[in-house]
Amino acid sequence: MSAKGKGGRQQDGSGSDARRPRTATPAAAERPSGQLRGLRARIPQRSPLLIRRERLLAELDAAINRSAVTLIQAPPGYGKTSLVSQWAAGRTEEDVAWLSATAADDDPALLVANLSESLSHAGVGIDVPVRSSHASPPPRLALQGLLSAIQGHRRRLTLCLDDIHNITERSAIELIATLIDATGAGFRMILTSRQAPALLMGRLRAYGDLAELNAEDLRFAREEVVEFFSRNGPLDLSAEEVSVIEQRTEGWAVGLRLTSMVLGESESRAEMLSSLTGDRRQLVAFFGEELFSRQPARLQQFLLRTSILERFCADLCSAVSGEKDSQVLIELCESKGLFIMPLDPNRTWYRYHYLFSQFLQRKLADLHRNEVARLHLAACDWLLGAGLSLEAIEHALAAGDTGRAGDILEARADRLFSSDEQGTVVRLAMLLPSEIRNRLPTVLLMVAWRLISAWRLEDAEEVLRTCRERVNELRAAGKPDGPDVDLLESYIQQRQLNIAIFKDDLERAEQLATVLLAREPPLIPYIKSSVYHDLLDAQRGQLNLTQVDRIAALTRPLNEAAGSEYGDVFESARVGAAHAASGRLDDANRVLTRGMGAARHLSRHADDLVSVPAMPLAALLYERNDISGARELIDRYLPHATSFGLVDQLVTGWLTQARILWLDGAGEKAIQVLKDARIFGASRGLRRLQVEAESAMIRLLLAGGQVQQGMAVNPELTALSPARLLARHRHASARGALESEAWVRMAIAHGRAVPALEVTRHWRRLLGSTLAVPLAVQWDLLQARSLFVDGQQAPATRALDSAIARAEPVRLMRTFLDEGGVIGTLLERMAEARLTADSGTSRYAAELLGEARRAGASDPRDAASEADATGLLGSLSRRELEVLRIAAMRVSNKEIGEALGLTEGSVKWYLQRVYDKFGVRKRSEAARKARMLGLIS
Repeated sequence: MSAKGKGGRQQDGSGSDARRPRTATPAAAERPSGQLRGLRARIPQRSPLLIRRERLLAELDAAINRSAVTLIQAPPGYGKTSLVSQWAAGRTEEDVAWLSATAADDDPALLVANLSESLSHAGVGIDVPVRSSHASPPPRLALQGLLSAIQGHRRRLTLCLDDIHNITERSAIELIATLIDATGAGFRMILTSRQAPALLMGRLRAYGDLAELNAEDLRFAREEVVEFFSRNGPLDLSAEEVSVIEQRTEGWAVGLRLTSMVLGESESRAEMLSSLTGDRRQLVAFFGEELFSRQPARLQQFLLRTSILERFCADLCSAVSGEKDSQVLIELCESKGLFIMPLDPNRTWYRYHYLFSQFLQRKLADLHRNEVARLHLAACDWLLGAGLSLEAIEHALAAGDTGRAGDILEARADRLFSSDEQGTVVRLAMLLPSEIRNRLPTVLLMVAWRLISAWRLEDAEEVLRTCRERVNELRAAGKPDGPDVDLLESYIQQRQLNIAIFKDDLERAEQLATVLLAREPPLIPYIKSSVYHDLLDAQRGQLNLTQVDRIAALTRPLNEAAGSEYGDVFESARVGAAHAASGRLDDANRVLTRGMGAARHLSRHADDLVSVPAMPLAALLYERNDISGARELIDRYLPHATSFGLVDQLVTGWLTQARILWLDGAGEKAIQVLKDARIFGASRGLRRLQVEAESAMIRLLLAGGQVQQGMAVNPELTALSPARLLARHRHASARGALESEAWVRMAIAHGRAVPALEVTRHWRRLLGSTLAVPLAVQWDLLQARSLFVDGQQAPATRALDSAIARAEPVRLMRTFLDEGGVIGTLLERMAEARLTADSGTSRYAAELLGEARRAGASDPRDAASEADATGLLGSLSRRELEVLRIAAMRVSNKEIGEALGLTEGSVKWYLQRVYDKFGVRKRSEAARKARMLGLIS
C-alpha cells in the first residue's frame, strides 16, 4: 500500500469531537457474549428473495482489484450489506473475513478480539492469544499478533467491515488505520458505512488506494427493479407502474421492499402508487426511528425547514432556516447519511431523496404548520434575487400567494418564454386562478402558445380574445409606466400567425408575418425567429421556395442572440423540409441530421424533441429508397411526434409510416394509420394533415384494387368536374396539388383519361414556374400514366422522359417506384428503345428500371386486394377480358390475334392494359389474379 501513517483526531462534520459519551469505562462496559460475537464474525446468510446484482458485483470486483480499501457509503436501506455478502459468498480463489461492527467495537481490545475471531473463521492462523479466561492481552500486543498473522497468510485475504460508522472512538479508529497501513498487497478491506468514516480517507484518495461506491451506484436500475418484482411480487406490473415506482423510490432497496409489501396488501394498485410518498406509516417509522429521532435538535430543525426546497445550496438554506452555518450542517447531513444527494461535482447544490423529503415535509406540517407559508416566501425572495424566477414562482404558489406568483411570471414572461423552459412556464401559468391569469396578458399569450402547440386551436383563439380585451383595457388606461401595449398586440398577431399556419390559411399567414417583420422597434430575437419560420412554412405551402436560404441566414443569428438552441432544432426541421420540397435532398439531409444531433444534445436522448427533425428525415430516407433507415426513425420517434406542435412533423411521420407498412404488405394497417391521421387532423382543424391523409389513403386503396373504397374517402372531391376542380386551384399550392392528384388517380381508375389529362396539363403549367422539383416530377408521372391509359404510348413515354430529366439531378427514387406497373412498363420500353450507358440521364433511368424490377419481384401488395372482388385499377373492358381469357390458356400473342381478329401489336396493347389494371407485370400473374377474383375459370 502506498498510503502510510496513522489516523489523527476524529471530528464530525460540524468540527466537534466525534467521541461517543460513555457512562462506564471500557472495562466495565457491557460486552457481547461469545456466541453473539461469533455471529457477527460470519458472512450473513443471503435471503432467497434477493436478486443477484451482476452489474454491481462486477463494479465491486473491479474496485477491490485496483484499490487497497473499498468504501461503500450510502444511507440505510440501500443494500450495502446484501451486496457485500453476495460478493463474499461467491469467492473461492481467496479468503474472506467478515465483521459486523457495533458500538462495542469502540473498545480497542474488544475490536482486536472480534477481528481475530473474524480472521480465524476465514482460515487465518492467529498464533498470539488475544484473550484468556481471566484477561485480554494489551491491544497493541494483540494487534501485532494480528498483523503478523495477516502478513503470513499465503492466500489473498479480504476483510469486510460492515457498518463501520458504528465505530467512533479515536483509539479504535487508529487501530483500523494501522491495520490498513501495515499489511501487504495481498490484503484488501471493504468498508460499508452510512456516513464518511474518518480512516485516512483523504490520504487514501490522494494515493489512489481508495475505491468508492455511493448511493447513486447502489440504486436499482430499471431492469433490476423489474427483476426485483418478478422475484418478490406483484408479478404483473406494467411498464408505467414500474416507472412510477422507480421514480418515487429512486432505486432505494428498502423503498422497493416496502412497495412490494403494500402492493400485495392493497386492493387498488393505482391508489397505492399515487400515495407512495414519505408520509406512509411504514416509511414514517423507518425514517423516524432510524434517522430523524437520533439527530440533535438543531439538525432536526434544519432538516424540517429546508425540506420545502426541491434543491438547495448553503445560502438558500440560511435564508430559509435562519442558520448561519448552513454549509457545515449540509456537510454534517451528508456525512451522517441523511439521504442528501449532491447535484454537482463541486457539491454546491443538493437535494433530499424524494421519500425522505416527503417524510420531512409531513413532519414539518405536523409540528410547525403555521411556519410553512413563511418558509416558502423566504425561499421565493432568495430565489428571485438569485435570478431563479421559475423556482421562486413555485414557492410563491406553495405559500398560497398566487398574486405574487402571477406578478413574477408576468414581469419575466418574455425572458422565460424565450428560454428552454417553456413547458414549465406554461404549467405554472395554468396553476394561477383564472381571475388572476386573465389580468396578465403576457401570461395569456404563453397559455395560447401552449394550446396551439397541443393543436387546441379553438381554445387558443378564445384565450387570445381574452388577451386582446385585457390589452384594450390597458390601452384605454394609458398608464405611462404600464406595459407596452403595441408590443402585446404584436404578440397576439404572432399567435394568430401560428394558428393560420396550422389551419393552412397561408395567404393570411404570409400577410401577418410581413407586418410583424416590418415592426419597429423589432420583436425580440426569439419571437422574430419564430415569425421567420412561419413565413417559410407559408411560402413553402404556396410552393414559393426562392427564399429558403435567405430566411435560414436571417434566423440563425436570431437564435444565437436569443440563446435558444431549441430554435435551432425547429429551424432545422423547417429549412430541411423546404430543401426537400425543392429537391435539394443532400442539403435537406445535412440540415436535418444536424438538427437531430442538436436535439439529442439538448434533450439528453429523450425522444420528444428529437422527433421534430426525425420525421422529415425519415421521409427523405424513404424517398431515397433507404427503407430500413426510414423505418428505424419512424419506429423510434413517431410515438413522440405529438409532443411538439409542428403539422409537418405529423404529416411526414404518419404518411411515411403508412408507405412503409404498404411496402411490407400490411395494407390494412397502412390504411388505418391514414384514417387515424385524418381523424386527428379533422378534430383539430389541421386541414393540411386531413388532405394529406385522404390523398394518401385514396392512392393506396386504388393501388390495392379497392376502387369503390377509394372513391368513398372524399365523395365531395370525387363528384367535382374538371372545371370546378381547376377553378378551386388556379394558383399553385401544396394542398391544391394533393387534392388534384387524388382526383386524377380516381379518374384514371375509372378509365377517364381525357379529364385526367386536362388536370395534369394544368398542374404541369403551374409547377413549371416553381422550384418544387419533386412535385413537378410527380405530375409528369401522372401525365404519363394518364396518356398510357388513354392509349397514347409515345406521348406517355415523352412525359416519363421529362420526369426522368427533372429528377436525375436530385436522384428521386420512390416517387417513381411507388407509381407501380405503368411506369415500370414504360421504363422497360424506353430501355428497349434507346437507353445507352453514355448518358447520365440514361444511366439514372437504367437505375430506376433496376429498382422497379426488384420491387416488382418482391412486391407483397397483391395480398391487399385478395379479399376484394374489385381488385383491379379500373374495370376490364369486354375486349380486355376476352384477350385475358385466351391468354390464360398459354397461347401465343399471334394465336390470340388470330382467334379474335386482332393484330399481334393490338394483343400486346390489350394485355398491357390488363397488366396495368391488375398492377402486375406478367401474363401468369394476371391470369392468377383473374381466377382469384372469379373473372375467368
